[in-house]
Amino acid sequence: MDDGLNFGLQFAKMAVGLAVVLAALYACAYGLKRTGHWLKRPQAESWIHVLDRQAIGVKHQLVLLKVQDQKLLVGISPQGINLLTRIEGDAGDPGATASHQADKP
Repeated sequence: MDDGLNFGLQFAKMAVGLAVVLAALYACAYGLKRTGHWLKRPQAESWIHVLDRQAIGVKHQLVLLKVQDQKLLVGISPQGINLLTRIEGDAGDPGATASHQADKP
């Protein structure tokens, strides 16, 4: 009978220890997620900036990128990423002209 009580006590200690380790792992992951933006390099050094992103379906989206001095509208889907058009002028201006240069394989 003493062996059964001893086994139960050891099992409880192991379960509590496992819970403590899992809680510590979760706390570390949460902390890294919250402070991860500090680890990224500054936007000023990056050549590629995401100006806007619009979901048009569950797995489809349009993304407006600024690559150096060019603005590109790309479509993202499970099949891949396609260049839809290059945008000239100010992207926020509704009167801006776009040259349609579809990227077809």
